[in-house]
Amino acid sequence: MIGDRMVYDAHAHIHGLLSSVPGGLGGDPPPDTPFATFDEVGLDGCIVCVVGDPATFGVGTNDTDAVQRQLAQIRSAAAEASVEVVESADGFDAARDTGRPALMLGVEGADCIGTDLDALEDLRQLGVRLLGLMHYAQNAVGTISMDLRGVTPGLDGERGLTSFGRQLVRLANELGIIVDVTHAHDETVRDVLDCSTRPVICSHTGVRSYQEFVRYISDELAGAIVRGGGLIGMWPCRIGPYGPRTVSDFAEMVAHCAQRYGVGALTLGTDFNGAPAYADGYRGPVDNALLIEELSRVGFHTDELDAVFGSNLLRFLNA
Repeated sequence: MIGDRMVYDAHAHIHGLLSSVPGGLGGDPPPDTPFATFDEVGLDGCIVCVVGDPATFGVGTNDTDAVQRQLAQIRSAAAEASVEVVESADGFDAARDTGRPALMLGVEGADCIGTDLDALEDLRQLGVRLLGLMHYAQNAVGTISMDLRGVTPGLDGERGLTSFGRQLVRLANELGIIVDVTHAHDETVRDVLDCSTRPVICSHTGVRSYQEFVRYISDELAGAIVRGGGLIGMWPCRIGPYGPRTVSDFAEMVAHCAQRYGVGALTLGTDFNGAPAYADGYRGPVDNALLIEELSRVGFHTDELDAVFGSNLLRFLNA
């Protein structure tokens, strides 16, 4: 907690991830936030994702074995840091009642699944409760927004979800696995919303009415996600000329989204341990108190701050 405020983050990675990337990713990344520091930085809980297209980051091959090794690494690091691994909002509540921070397991990039639906059931058995359909490489599920160079791949033929992608979304719904549409092309997001029977999340993004950036979600689709009971995760990342330049700019972006979609539609998705760079003045969860201060400055009241930093995500997980 920061003061008496719960703080939950919708998207993060294990510490040490970017140090494994050959040559780094966009220069010197922000300092890591080890699990053992969650109490110190006031983090009650987060969703920690393994890399499902591990070849992109040089941490393995695109298969479920590589993902299973990453999941085991997260569990081991969490146990060493006395951080609970939970599978529901109730699990987050129970961990908080005992005074312990907690994390939920996710996979970012369904590349590891290939075209094997049984692999998703295997991941669920391993505790995975969120599936990001896309990351930085094209896969069997559908079309991505951009690759690791920031380029939207050439899109010959059909865009959006493949027939296998539709099957995967429906199975995730049946298994109670959250579908995350971050990194997905507009047509892919549109198709997900068309076939998903449960609310979805775009866990770390901005919106294009704030800045025209292909990695951000369109306002049309953000509105559709919210109308379906989903959430938009506010992302303080800076990539070259894109993203908020300062913490004040980030607060203005959140205020912009709150005005368009309502405070209840927003959560925090900082991508800590996986962001190549942040808005100036922000180093990750260690500076979340500064985000709260800046959001207060632009007019967010106590109950609205509570919603963005915690209760919205817990409500979404319950749904």
